[in-house]
Amino acid sequence: MSSKTKTLVFAGPTLSGLSPWRQMHADQYVFHGPVKCGNVLEAFREGYRRIVIVDGLFERVPAVWHKEIMLVIDRGATVIGCSSMGALRAIELEPFGMLGFGKVVADFKSGRIADDDEVTVAHLGPAQDYHSLTDAMVNIRYTVADAVARGVLEAREADQIISHAKAAFYKKRNLGLFAREVLSGERLARFESHLADHGVIDQKRADALALLENLEPWLASQPAPANRSGEPISYTVLVQNLLYLLAVNPPSLERGALGEDSRYLKLGRLLVGKQYHLLSMLAGAIMHYSKTIGDREIPPLVTPPWLDAKWLAGDDRVTRLIACALADSPEYATAGEVPMQVRYLAFSHEFPLEYLSLELPEDNTLTTNAVPTYSRLLYLIGLFLDGRLRHDPLAQRLVPTEKATELRMAHYTLRGYRSEDEQRDWLSGWRLTSLRDAAIHLEMHAMLLSEVNTGVSFWFFEEGIYWYELAIRMSGLWPQLRSLARPEARTAFSQELAADLEVMQPTKRLSEILMAGLPPDLLSAESIERYIAAEVDA
Repeated sequence: MSSKTKTLVFAGPTLSGLSPWRQMHADQYVFHGPVKCGNVLEAFREGYRRIVIVDGLFERVPAVWHKEIMLVIDRGATVIGCSSMGALRAIELEPFGMLGFGKVVADFKSGRIADDDEVTVAHLGPAQDYHSLTDAMVNIRYTVADAVARGVLEAREADQIISHAKAAFYKKRNLGLFAREVLSGERLARFESHLADHGVIDQKRADALALLENLEPWLASQPAPANRSGEPISYTVLVQNLLYLLAVNPPSLERGALGEDSRYLKLGRLLVGKQYHLLSMLAGAIMHYSKTIGDREIPPLVTPPWLDAKWLAGDDRVTRLIACALADSPEYATAGEVPMQVRYLAFSHEFPLEYLSLELPEDNTLTTNAVPTYSRLLYLIGLFLDGRLRHDPLAQRLVPTEKATELRMAHYTLRGYRSEDEQRDWLSGWRLTSLRDAAIHLEMHAMLLSEVNTGVSFWFFEEGIYWYELAIRMSGLWPQLRSLARPEARTAFSQELAADLEVMQPTKRLSEILMAGLPPDLLSAESIERYIAAEVDA
């Protein structure tokens, strides 16, 4: 059974410590850590059509959105929730077709419990298998009720324990501590003996295990999901932003949930700094340009000397985009005078124009300091920005505000240049004459690359186009990312990246690593090499 025909399960503390059990069910399920915002949409893009949500993250990262679950259900996915975050979303989205399972879901439905904190726990991270540090309120309720039924606690004592637990912050919930606040002497000893013999009843885990061990027959017994109103799902600005970010960035799902190509695409996060940001910009630029040209016919392709025709092979969309953009902006088809858009882009990234080199790579080994790669990315971004400006009347009307222009100018004037002559000499490095003119264009480019709801309809998600992947292939970085399958290539790259990170200021280094979604401990060649191996090796 391929991974895409399996069920993807988002679970953390609820199934912590059950590695042998998870391995025993690996032929049926792909297990992933707790779900967070965007994961469900990424899972759908990866081909999963059945998703189980048990646990989810919140506080430090955005929680999984209701709308993203609704979107994948609307496109034919089956989404089931139980136990924890999954139970909450299942109750909230039952009218939209999400299925709920288990006693915790039933308790929410009946009104026995009502608050999100009933299922919330503090837990450790993936290295510790998400081990739970506290007792869930709903589990405390089940445990205390069982103690009353067994005659270990009186109803009055049980109510007092529940009141203490409910009043406590979820990160401080421990049933044993609450019992010691209410009970004493022989009554406390009896209850502690009961806990030692029977433990805290983990109803959340019981629900998850019951679902996953009986998923197929349970699904077969379920009635058809409730019909929605029939109206299309509203694409709010926040949803549009989320779809945009997922379309122009590397995958974030864990390795086990990704196909082979996606695992290599995820390694694009290792290009911390300028290459990483330029790739996201390029993905956004080609997305907007593609929308602008619509169904236009493909003109004859004139491959520029800085782009290898092999990079375009096998994907008609890439060929069409390049062919149309070069027909719109033929000045990019030669290696002559640097186009003005490229000068502005080089200026915005403080990449000296005299170092722009459009040579093709001598081999397909990934490097963090490849001048030709930077150059191709800047040329491709400029190409698609120019192409869009030739066709899109909305883009042509984008004008930066005076304040934005002044702030941009101030950013570039804080360089210690004491005279206008010094500033002009500095600008001449990018063959520019006016800082204000450059600032206006830079702000306009930022608006072009970042806006998501002006003249854009989000058919790109519906058609399953992953713009980041197209950017990787178009820029020639795909074979270079694949080179990391070779141990000698990953060793050389890891040493190079570690040297780059070492010379960064600590704050900037950590910022770049976290912004790229990488583990913060990637500070040595050895740790980087281990990360690459863990992501791509079978």
